[in-house]
Amino acid sequence: MNLLSKNIRHVLILSILVMLFFSNLVPIYFTSAEEQKNTFNTTQTNSFPDEQYVNRLLKIANMPGFAVGIINKDGSVSTYNFGETKRNTDNTPTKNTVFLAASLTKTVTATAIMQLWEQGKIDLDDDINEYLPFPLRHPDHPNIPITIKMLLTHTGGFTNILWRTFLYFSFFHYPLDWYEYYLTPGNPFYHADNWNDYQPGDGIYYTSLGYDLLGYIVEQVSDIPFEEYCNQNIFEPLQMNNTTLRLNEINFDQLTTFYIHLLGIYIPIPYYEVHNDGSGGMYTTVEDTCHFLNMHMQQGSYMGTQLLQPETVEEMHTAQFPNLPSYDIYKDNRNYGYGWIIWPDENQTYQKGMQGHLGNAPGALASMTVLNDTGLVFFGNEWTRISYQQTTIMFMLREYFHTKTKPINPFF
Repeated sequence: MNLLSKNIRHVLILSILVMLFFSNLVPIYFTSAEEQKNTFNTTQTNSFPDEQYVNRLLKIANMPGFAVGIINKDGSVSTYNFGETKRNTDNTPTKNTVFLAASLTKTVTATAIMQLWEQGKIDLDDDINEYLPFPLRHPDHPNIPITIKMLLTHTGGFTNILWRTFLYFSFFHYPLDWYEYYLTPGNPFYHADNWNDYQPGDGIYYTSLGYDLLGYIVEQVSDIPFEEYCNQNIFEPLQMNNTTLRLNEINFDQLTTFYIHLLGIYIPIPYYEVHNDGSGGMYTTVEDTCHFLNMHMQQGSYMGTQLLQPETVEEMHTAQFPNLPSYDIYKDNRNYGYGWIIWPDENQTYQKGMQGHLGNAPGALASMTVLNDTGLVFFGNEWTRISYQQTTIMFMLREYFHTKTKPINPFF
């Protein structure tokens, strides 16, 4: 790579960091379940999917390419694809097109942790200092242990400064043990705003920091790199043959182009490796992710292989702290299981609502949800910043593919 191309790459990546910074300043106010219920009326559709309807929504959302997988109640999988993996090429995504899964990775990390728990190698109430090679406490509450369960449920007291962790760990490639310098006072790279004011365990706040630490704990306990653990214990048993945490292991002919959309222009951005492995580093496909989601829907079993016990899966998908105060940046009344977001149902309980996870990163948008015994996975190849318009469209698409009814679009 010559000096000019290196400089161009650095400029583009720094531009991404600037966007992440300003996105982080924008409060994210999703409507509650009750507000969503009243916002969108639905209409029945005779043909499914209505490609004209979906493509119209995707155009409004500035989404060049979109891949969808539906796990039906009988366990069969249907896939649908829209748009282009690379603009102006007519290359439609397929079930094997590789996308960046971003925060969907957290569900894999939680699965790894629960496997170790089933093996008796960790306890969820253990102090994470039993496994980390450096001591970690909330600076204002040094006598309160941070537990593995707190990390799983976003109750460890951390905030979520995404642009900074992306800079340090994905741009500069600092190793995970460098979190010692990032999170503990007295170090040159310490930032006090990585911590919330309340003590660990006293509030809910969605954060990627905890899942990076969980990935690190998987490494420390298993004594192998996190990506190798996932390959051996999750990806290979689930036949997730096109899933990896390492960019150099991907067949680039299968990899979608990543786009950001600025001032009406789609800008392709360089491929990048997310080294925040536990929170957002997975590259995968619709088909592979359906294998993973199907395992969770089938009580931990896939093709005769039991990756988790049924009672473990049930606990992972149970809202752990429904009465704990939430200081979360997300205002959709969500709660958290172990690695899974639990949204309230129409009665504002966490018994029958949607479950799953969402993800976004520059050039990547992802969603994996379960509702009424139907699983839904979709990936897109554009994300620039938090946008009410795009967020609303993605909510509508989840509603449409889960229920096969069309929410009335407020944008047309």
